[in-house]
Amino acid sequence: MKMKLSQTKKHHQMKNNQSHNRKDANLILPNKKAHFFAIGFAITMVFVIAVALMSFSGESKKSEQSLEILSKMQDASINKTMEIQFAVDSASLSAQQTFQRIAGMGGVFGSCSVDTISGVGYVIWNKECNPNTDTIKEKFQENVQLTFDNFLKTNPDIAYSLKLNNNILSATSKAKKTINIPLENITLSSEYTPSFSIDLNSLGIYLGDFELLYSSVKNCIRKVDCIKGLDLKRWKIADVSEVEGKVIINITTQKVFFYSEKGANKYSPVTMSVEV
Repeated sequence: MKMKLSQTKKHHQMKNNQSHNRKDANLILPNKKAHFFAIGFAITMVFVIAVALMSFSGESKKSEQSLEILSKMQDASINKTMEIQFAVDSASLSAQQTFQRIAGMGGVFGSCSVDTISGVGYVIWNKECNPNTDTIKEKFQENVQLTFDNFLKTNPDIAYSLKLNNNILSATSKAKKTINIPLENITLSSEYTPSFSIDLNSLGIYLGDFELLYSSVKNCIRKVDCIKGLDLKRWKIADVSEVEGKVIINITTQKVFFYSEKGANKYSPVTMSVEV
């Protein structure tokens, strides 16, 4: 009896041990799966990150190339703008210089007489010699082109043709310009013809004023008080007097201009000395 109980007890112990072993095996198997999954996930993430880095590196290189192109295009644009601005400034100075010279001649051309009084030359205005707007515009265009060309001698690569139309001074380059932008494997080229225009009125230059001034002075019939009281808009009577039966007048602009006179650079009103 005791023997049977002992065998039965051993049988139960063997079953319990087998059951525990299966449970341990079941516990170990999931742990192994989780371990291999973690390793696979890590490898995948490394691959994804590597691809992302390679892609970022490629995009970064493209961005650097784009920035380089933009930078070179900007430099070329700045050079183009500076060259045209130099021409604009030169044309503006040429216009002011030409205007001053015409005023110094009393707005007349040809064989008009000049009377020198106290070292000052007064152009004699009369029926045969007086300002004509059409002639002044024609002479202005001729002289402003010559003056402009002299300004541009410092930069022989720049040459423009000037044309005056209704107080608008237009300038067009005599030659086309080419902008070259060298890149890594190619060179980008752009061809253009520089041009610009200047409104002479914006500089205070009104070429029709000379004829109007003559008409206003003539209407005073050589009366000093009348001439002193003239309203000349953009001009003013700086001085008027009668000398030996001659009425001499110094007329100046109300605006100041840049010009050179007797070797000196000036920024001052333009003066016109006439005799009537």
